[in-house]
Amino acid sequence: MPAARFTATYTSTDLAGARRTPLHHVNHHSTPGQALRWLARLLRAGGTPLDRPWQDHCLDPFTDNDAFHRACFQLNNGTPLRIRHRAGRRLITVAVTNNACWPTPPGRPKQPRALRRAILVRSCAAAARRRRLRRAEAHERPTHQQ
Repeated sequence: MPAARFTATYTSTDLAGARRTPLHHVNHHSTPGQALRWLARLLRAGGTPLDRPWQDHCLDPFTDNDAFHRACFQLNNGTPLRIRHRAGRRLITVAVTNNACWPTPPGRPKQPRALRRAILVRSCAAAARRRRLRRAEAHERPTHQQ
Protein backbone atom coordinates (compact mmCIF):
# COMPACT_ATOMS: atom_id res chain seq x y z
CA MET A 1 0.00 0.00 0.00
CA PRO A 2 1.41 3.44 -0.91
CA ALA A 3 2.25 5.89 1.85
CA ALA A 4 -0.59 8.20 2.89
CA ARG A 5 -0.02 11.63 1.37
CA PHE A 6 -3.40 13.33 1.66
CA THR A 7 -4.79 14.51 4.96
CA ALA A 8 -8.55 15.10 5.02
CA THR A 9 -10.03 17.16 7.85
CA TYR A 10 -13.69 17.67 8.74
CA THR A 11 -14.68 20.10 11.50
CA SER A 12 -18.21 20.97 12.57
CA THR A 13 -18.68 23.65 15.23
CA ASP A 14 -21.94 24.68 16.84
CA LEU A 15 -21.98 28.49 16.79
CA ALA A 16 -24.77 28.79 19.37
CA GLY A 17 -22.80 27.59 22.40
CA ALA A 18 -19.17 28.63 22.62
CA ARG A 19 -18.44 25.96 25.24
CA ARG A 20 -19.51 23.11 22.98
CA THR A 21 -16.62 20.94 21.80
CA PRO A 22 -16.38 20.96 18.01
CA LEU A 23 -16.58 17.74 16.04
CA HIS A 24 -13.15 17.15 14.52
CA HIS A 25 -12.15 14.23 12.29
CA VAL A 26 -8.77 13.77 10.57
CA ASN A 27 -7.94 10.94 8.20
CA HIS A 28 -4.99 10.09 5.94
CA HIS A 29 -5.29 8.71 2.41
CA SER A 30 -3.06 7.71 -0.47
CA THR A 31 -5.10 9.45 -3.22
CA PRO A 32 -7.10 12.70 -3.34
CA GLY A 33 -10.16 10.78 -4.53
CA GLN A 34 -10.16 8.63 -1.38
CA ALA A 35 -9.80 11.73 0.79
CA LEU A 36 -12.71 13.50 -0.95
CA ARG A 37 -14.94 10.41 -0.76
CA TRP A 38 -14.19 10.02 2.95
CA LEU A 39 -15.25 13.66 3.49
CA ALA A 40 -18.42 13.07 1.46
CA ARG A 41 -19.37 10.13 3.66
CA LEU A 42 -18.82 12.24 6.79
CA LEU A 43 -20.88 15.13 5.44
CA ARG A 44 -23.73 12.82 4.48
CA ALA A 45 -23.59 11.20 7.91
CA GLY A 46 -23.78 14.70 9.41
CA GLY A 47 -27.42 15.11 8.39
CA THR A 48 -27.37 16.22 4.74
CA PRO A 49 -30.13 14.24 2.98
CA LEU A 50 -28.79 11.95 0.24
CA ASP A 51 -31.66 12.77 -2.12
CA ARG A 52 -30.93 16.54 -1.94
CA PRO A 53 -27.14 16.96 -1.70
CA TRP A 54 -27.25 20.43 -3.32
CA GLN A 55 -28.49 21.91 -0.03
CA ASP A 56 -24.95 21.84 1.37
CA HIS A 57 -22.41 23.23 -1.09
CA CYS A 58 -19.63 21.41 0.78
CA LEU A 59 -20.81 18.36 -1.16
CA ASP A 60 -20.25 19.98 -4.59
CA PRO A 61 -16.81 18.41 -5.19
CA PHE A 62 -18.30 14.98 -4.52
CA THR A 63 -21.60 15.14 -6.44
CA ASP A 64 -20.45 17.02 -9.55
CA ASN A 65 -18.03 14.86 -11.54
CA ASP A 66 -16.15 17.81 -13.12
CA ALA A 67 -15.73 19.55 -9.76
CA PHE A 68 -14.55 16.28 -8.24
CA HIS A 69 -11.85 15.82 -10.89
CA ARG A 70 -10.83 19.50 -10.67
CA ALA A 71 -10.42 19.13 -6.90
CA CYS A 72 -8.34 15.95 -7.42
CA PHE A 73 -6.17 17.77 -9.99
CA GLN A 74 -5.61 20.72 -7.63
CA LEU A 75 -4.70 18.40 -4.78
CA ASN A 76 -2.29 16.44 -6.96
CA ASN A 77 -0.54 19.72 -7.78
CA GLY A 78 -0.18 20.63 -4.13
CA THR A 79 -2.98 23.19 -3.85
CA PRO A 80 -4.94 22.52 -0.64
CA LEU A 81 -8.72 22.33 -0.84
CA ARG A 82 -10.55 24.25 1.89
CA ILE A 83 -14.29 24.87 2.03
CA ARG A 84 -16.17 26.64 4.82
CA HIS A 85 -19.94 26.51 4.97
CA ARG A 86 -22.37 27.95 7.48
CA ALA A 87 -25.46 25.81 7.90
CA GLY A 88 -27.75 27.58 10.35
CA ARG A 89 -25.95 27.50 13.69
CA ARG A 90 -23.26 25.13 12.42
CA LEU A 91 -19.96 26.02 10.80
CA ILE A 92 -18.61 23.19 8.67
CA THR A 93 -14.99 23.26 7.52
CA VAL A 94 -13.69 20.72 5.03
CA ALA A 95 -10.02 20.60 4.06
CA VAL A 96 -7.72 18.29 2.13
CA THR A 97 -4.00 18.92 1.91
CA ASN A 98 -1.25 17.16 0.01
CA ASN A 99 1.41 16.28 2.59
CA ALA A 100 4.04 15.78 -0.09
CA CYS A 101 3.99 19.54 -0.75
CA TRP A 102 2.45 20.86 2.47
CA PRO A 103 4.22 19.20 5.41
CA THR A 104 2.26 19.24 8.63
CA PRO A 105 3.90 21.28 11.39
CA PRO A 106 5.39 19.28 14.25
CA GLY A 107 3.11 18.82 17.24
CA ARG A 108 3.65 20.41 20.62
CA PRO A 109 6.36 18.65 22.62
CA LYS A 110 4.72 16.42 25.21
CA GLN A 111 5.24 17.52 28.80
CA PRO A 112 6.75 14.99 31.18
CA ARG A 113 4.15 13.17 33.26
CA ALA A 114 5.58 14.50 36.53
CA LEU A 115 5.22 18.09 35.29
CA ARG A 116 1.60 17.50 34.15
CA ARG A 117 0.82 15.99 37.54
CA ALA A 118 2.43 18.94 39.38
CA ILE A 119 0.37 21.43 37.35
CA LEU A 120 -2.81 19.47 38.09
CA VAL A 121 -2.04 19.35 41.84
CA ARG A 122 -1.31 23.11 41.90
CA SER A 123 -4.53 23.96 40.07
CA CYS A 124 -6.55 21.72 42.44
CA ALA A 125 -4.91 23.36 45.46
CA ALA A 126 -5.64 26.84 44.05
CA ALA A 127 -9.30 25.89 43.48
CA ALA A 128 -9.55 24.58 47.07
CA ARG A 129 -8.08 27.87 48.38
CA ARG A 130 -10.62 29.88 46.37
CA ARG A 131 -13.48 27.74 47.74
CA ARG A 132 -12.26 28.22 51.33
CA LEU A 133 -12.01 32.01 50.82
CA ARG A 134 -15.55 32.18 49.40
CA ARG A 135 -16.91 30.14 52.30
CA ALA A 136 -15.14 32.41 54.82
CA GLU A 137 -16.48 35.55 53.07
CA ALA A 138 -20.00 34.14 53.05
CA HIS A 139 -19.72 33.30 56.73
CA GLU A 140 -18.56 36.84 57.63
CA ARG A 141 -21.27 38.60 55.61
CA PRO A 142 -24.14 39.93 57.77
CA THR A 143 -27.50 38.28 57.26
CA HIS A 144 -30.12 40.19 55.29
CA GLN A 145 -32.41 42.24 57.55
CA GLN A 146 -36.09 42.54 56.71
